[in-house]
Formats: sequence, structure tokens, C-alpha cells
Amino acid sequence: GSKMVSVGSSSTATDPASLSAGASTADAVAGMWGLHAENAEHFRAFRVLNGRGFTAATAAASVRSVELIAMLARAGVNFDHQDSTGDTPLLRALELDTGTSATPDPVAAAAAAVEQLLALGCLTDVPNHSGETPLMRAARWSDATLLKLLLNAGADPTLWMETDAYDETGVLTTALKVASECGNFEHVRILLTAI
Repeated sequence: GSKMVSVGSSSTATDPASLSAGASTADAVAGMWGLHAENAEHFRAFRVLNGRGFTAATAAASVRSVELIAMLARAGVNFDHQDSTGDTPLLRALELDTGTSATPDPVAAAAAAVEQLLALGCLTDVPNHSGETPLMRAARWSDATLLKLLLNAGADPTLWMETDAYDETGVLTTALKVASECGNFEHVRILLTAI
């Protein structure tokens, strides 16, 4: 029989609330996403964990667990797999924090995860099914750290999407447009310099 992988502590968390109860982030992710395996070597075999196309890499990036990302990287997990919405782990790590996170510094947590994913060679310009690129998602954050990380890694600021993901007109959307609409004028300056 398979057993739950426990990383960093002797108990495995089963929901996000357990993070505040002392479980490590890696334990919470393992429990939340059902990472059943005898050891880390078996993560290599995981392709899809649920009907949304989430993989172990997607789960680790979603909660920005650098500990779990490192463990999965050592096991050879693919960090460019797209889930059912087309999001890659890099796009998941760039999800805008809505203030519901238990992380005291969401920008620092996202930056650490993004830096790690980029160091693993994640592709910087893979759009999701709506056409949203990692740079477009980073343009929504009020802090420019994530935007700078992606640009320094070679993300293309000229990519665009034609979709109603941001507005209902179906007009072209770029990272520059997203930053401008969000009132992130430092991002606008950085993107104009990069174009």
C-alpha cells in the first residue's frame, strides 16, 4: 500500500488551516493534494493529481513552498506542465495574493518560489488558455519585484493576448496594459524601458 509522504515533520496536514497549527508548508501541500508515494523518487511518476490537471509541481508552486519545489526538482518532476486552465507552476506561483494568505510577506514568498522555478529553467513566456503570460500576471502585483525577476530571466514584454480575460471588449492585452490598468506606474516605467 502507498502512504502519505511526510516532509519536514512527523504528521501530515490535510488542509490549509493546519499551516497555522504548526505543520510545514510541504506537509500541508502533501495532504491537500494527496501526494501518495513511498518516497520522493515516486513523485517522478506523478502526472496528474486531480481532475484539474494539478501535479505535485502545481501544488508546490500554488502555496509557494520552496522546500517542496526543491524536493520535487531533486526527484525530476516537470515544472512546465500546464493544468486544465493552462497555468504552469510559474503562473500558479504568480497568482495575486488577495490578502487571505497566512504568509506574512506574500511578495517575498512569491519571489522566492519564482526565483527557484526560474533557476530550474521554467519557461517564462508560456501563456495559459486565456492567453495570460507570467509577465501579465506579475504586472498585477503592486510590488515590481516579480516583474523584474521575469524580465531579468528573459520574459518577453511585447507578448499580447486577444481575450476577454481582463476586459469584455476582446481587445489586445499586454503586460503594459495590465500594469497601467492596475495603477502600477513603476511597472509601466520598467516595461516601457524593456520594450
